[in-house]
Amino acid sequence: METNSAPSRFALAYNPQVDDAAPFVGQITSFLRDKGIKSIFSSNLMDENLAARISAAEFDCLIVLGGDGSMLQASHLMCSGGHSDCRHQPGFHSVFWWKCSANDWQKYLNQLLEGKYRREERMMLRAQLWHGKTLRGSWEVVNEVVVCRGNLVKPIHLYANVNGFRWPAMWRMD
Repeated sequence: METNSAPSRFALAYNPQVDDAAPFVGQITSFLRDKGIKSIFSSNLMDENLAARISAAEFDCLIVLGGDGSMLQASHLMCSGGHSDCRHQPGFHSVFWWKCSANDWQKYLNQLLEGKYRREERMMLRAQLWHGKTLRGSWEVVNEVVVCRGNLVKPIHLYANVNGFRWPAMWRMD
């Protein structure tokens, strides 16, 4: 595992619908304070103050407790102003607890504090549904888009725009 810079300004976010999440954030906060971390902010993922502080780059690490929906919500918080470009600020670390359980999170948090972690770049996409010249919907998504109607999958035509330049290719897929 590579060695990176250790974060020192933490945001802890949790899904407010998970009963055990808030007390668990308290345990993580105590652990971080015992390790000498002074800058710790915690709130639920829906807190507007959290979004504003992430946008203002007040943290260099966001720890999110929750499932897939929480991870998706966190990815939206990490993106700036509704744009599909994620905020890859120098020195910003985002940590999603995919492998951790209630029994071994201290081990992984210690590794993070030692700079022993792996970073993976993820892509945010803006998916738009057009019917003729009418925009029917627009969504920010992580990594992929599935287009289907119920159980019936029909082929679609995909056109790509990169930084305002329309890619000359068209893809047909199902």
